Formats: sequence, C-alpha cells, structure tokens
Amino acid sequence: MIISMNLPLTREEHSFIVDAACDYIDEALLATGLLPPAPLVSESTATLLIRKGNRPIGALATATCGPPDDERSEIHSVYLLPKWRGKGYASRVLEEFSRAAPHPPYVREPLPAALAHSASSLKIPTGNPHDTEMLPAVTKSFKRTVPCIHETDPCRACMSTTIRTSVETAFSAFMHQIAGDHLV
Repeated sequence: MIISMNLPLTREEHSFIVDAACDYIDEALLATGLLPPAPLVSESTATLLIRKGNRPIGALATATCGPPDDERSEIHSVYLLPKWRGKGYASRVLEEFSRAAPHPPYVREPLPAALAHSASSLKIPTGNPHDTEMLPAVTKSFKRTVPCIHETDPCRACMSTTIRTSVETAFSAFMHQIAGDHLV
C-alpha cells in the first residue's frame, strides 16, 4: 500500500480525490444528517492518495499543527472506497503514515469506530477534537445555500450537485496554490 501525492496529478487522480471527498460528505449526511467534522479536501489540509498497486483506493487528509517547538502530523480523516473497508487497510494506512510523517502523528477526534480501534491498536494518540457542537448549525447553513426547486428542504440530488461544485472549487484552488496547473 502506498500513500502519496505525486505531482503532476493525472485527471483520473484528480477526479478520484474529488469523488472520494464528495462520497465522504454524502455518507456523513446520510448516516448522521450532518456534514463531517473534517473534510477530505480543504485549504488547510493535504489530501493524499491511498493506493493498492497503482490504483487509488482511498484518500487521507492531514495537516501539520501545533506550536513550532511541538508540531504534530494530524490525521483529519481517512476515506476508503466501500469495497476496501473492513479489511485492515485503515490500520495499514495509519501505520504507514506514522512511519513517514515528519512529526509525531495523532488522529483528530471524533473518530469512526473502526478508525478509533486502528489508532488505539497502533498506540497513535487521539485528541484535539473538532468543534462538533457547531456541526448542526454549519449543516443548516450549508443546506440554505443549496439551490433546490424540488423540495422545501434540499433534495439529495441537489445537495450532491452543490457538494461536488464546492469540492471541485476547493480542490482546484488548492492544487493551483501548491502546484500551478499540474494536471496531465
């Protein structure tokens, strides 16, 4: 398994990251009715591809956090395609990232149960919880921005379209910031 962000990205890799980020948000909305506490793609995170062989199977969002004398490599979120879940890949991703991280790693809370188990078994500390108390208000605010002519509360199709547009815009801006227009 390889965790990487090789530049230039191919169009397929770019599309994979956007699709994974959209699915990650959609799954959180379906499961909890709320946006996820930490997105896979944002201007404050580095989104890395998780590969099995040469195929992307997931994405990992990380950031360097903390004061200069105590920086940490923070794992914000891990997303694996559904067919790769429940097979120990999250543990392998955390283990590989821990070995390669430039600073001591930790996993940001709240965590899905499988990720919490993986972090615990690898003795990777967890902490610095996201402000989950704000998620209902943030989700409600997001839903108000979704243009939907179908229902009073935005329908799933219109929310998915808005999520995709937002993720595409954020990821394209991030890639342009770090690499210019490096798409093959």
